Amino acid sequence: MWRRTLSRCSKIDTLPSGRYEIQISPIRFLGFTLKKRHTRHVDMTIKNGAKKPTKSRGGRPSKRDYILEQAEQLVLDKGAAQLTFDALTETTGISKGGLLYHFESKEALIMSMLERYAGQRERRIAQVLEDGNGLYGCDQDLKAILLAEISESKERLVLDSAILAAVANNPELLAPIRERNAELWQRLDMAKAGSIRARIAWKAAMGHRLLLQFGLLHETPEQSEAFATELLALLEPVAGSDADDSVFG
Repeated sequence: MWRRTLSRCSKIDTLPSGRYEIQISPIRFLGFTLKKRHTRHVDMTIKNGAKKPTKSRGGRPSKRDYILEQAEQLVLDKGAAQLTFDALTETTGISKGGLLYHFESKEALIMSMLERYAGQRERRIAQVLEDGNGLYGCDQDLKAILLAEISESKERLVLDSAILAAVANNPELLAPIRERNAELWQRLDMAKAGSIRARIAWKAAMGHRLLLQFGLLHETPEQSEAFATELLALLEPVAGSDADDSVFG
């Protein structure tokens, strides 16, 4: 359909929103010349097989976001193995064709879930940084990342496990996460306390998160607070040490 439509377009302009404005030239139809110029706005922004998220009128979540929310809930309730289009059709009431309109494959759906998940984590970090609770000294952006990792809710930790299980059969889907981690390593290497101490702090935070995620760590609020205090102290420069002397530099 699009091939036939685009073949008679006189002009295609890219709008700031990433959409395309298609202006159709006058054409012959059943012996008559249609002189009226038609303009059609089409959202053709696609990333990794999934259409760009949009919001419906009134500020409510779009159908695409609704599908992603239900997909998350499905893996939380029944496990990653049950994440299928048939199961989503049952939970959302949207036909399989409707689901495929937004996500052309299960891989595209999982990729969008990962991107949504990563975006939620970034917003969580931004919120911790904005609140400023427990943040002091230098490299407060890194400290906000550590605090966000070790203070995640139980529900989000469960979702962590579910999404990782969903991508287990196709590790290539973790490419966006690897890219973000590579950027984080570069930022850690610029820490004023030195890259060794910064990387130790990050690995300790992730170890703490994984222990909580798999139910292997039970601690009191006082113990959690003490751990956070000592963790952030690793990002403070030590007098007399050479922070630039690092095997990672």
